[in-house]
Amino acid sequence: MRSFSEKEKNYISRICEATRNPRDSFFPVNLLFDYLYNNNACYITGTNYLEFDRNVGDVIVSELIAIENTILELTLLLEYLEKNGLLVYVKDQSAQKGAVIGKVIKGGIKKITAPIITEQLTKASSFRIVVGQTLRDLVTNDFKTNEDLMLEAAKEQSKLAQRSLDEAREQSRNASKALKEAEQQTQYTSETLAEAKKQTELAQLNFKEVKEQTDTSLKATAEAHKQTNIAIESLKEAQKQSNNAAEALKEARKQTKWANLNSFLAFLAIVISILTFCLNRCSTNHVIVDDCHFLDKSSGMIQQPTEKDTSLVTNTQGN
Repeated sequence: MRSFSEKEKNYISRICEATRNPRDSFFPVNLLFDYLYNNNACYITGTNYLEFDRNVGDVIVSELIAIENTILELTLLLEYLEKNGLLVYVKDQSAQKGAVIGKVIKGGIKKITAPIITEQLTKASSFRIVVGQTLRDLVTNDFKTNEDLMLEAAKEQSKLAQRSLDEAREQSRNASKALKEAEQQTQYTSETLAEAKKQTELAQLNFKEVKEQTDTSLKATAEAHKQTNIAIESLKEAQKQSNNAAEALKEARKQTKWANLNSFLAFLAIVISILTFCLNRCSTNHVIVDDCHFLDKSSGMIQQPTEKDTSLVTNTQGN
């Protein structure tokens, strides 16, 4: 299907809109009639010329050709649409000769025209037109043919593909950038891994030293535990000896108490012995004195006791 000019699109749109109502099936001839009438021209069916309402001296050939060309364009369009099955002519009556399409002109200028114009103008005056759905769809789709729609779809797909390609390129650039960053991260990770390995080896050495120190500490702890057990045994023995010493002390205190008691009793016995001795001594002195007095009396002489004798008696009494 060929493309259409803006004039043809307008003409087709008006045909499709008007022929929705069956009584407007003769609309194409009405459009041709209006155009010829508005340009002071007409076509009389059965003739082979167009007639213009012009004076001989006022004729502008280019103007007449322009009007004829417009009529030719429209009639050629109708022929194209008919041949391609986009519209169908239905003959309801025979063509009438002498019918005027346009303005009735008397004494005008006649111009022989192309057979296609006379044929289509004659047909338009006696045939009604039926528009096919394909032509209506064409108008609905803004005169875009299936090829045009497919081309637009292809262009849209191409745009989408281009957009996808651009996105893919962008993703590729991002991926390249990410890959570069990943390589940098990998290098950094490798360096970090090497440092970590170095630190691990150092940590292993430290661990070995710590283990050796720990083993030494464990040995020292074991020795200390051994010494502690020995000290505990010594402490137990010391406690045992202390308990024995306490028992001995208790026994010694008990013996001391008995010794003190015995000493007290001995001292008491001594005191008693001394007292007994003294008492016995005193009793003896009195007897001696009395004996002395008695002797003096028996001799007939009374003697005064001497100072020594008095002292002895006094001392004896004091004791």
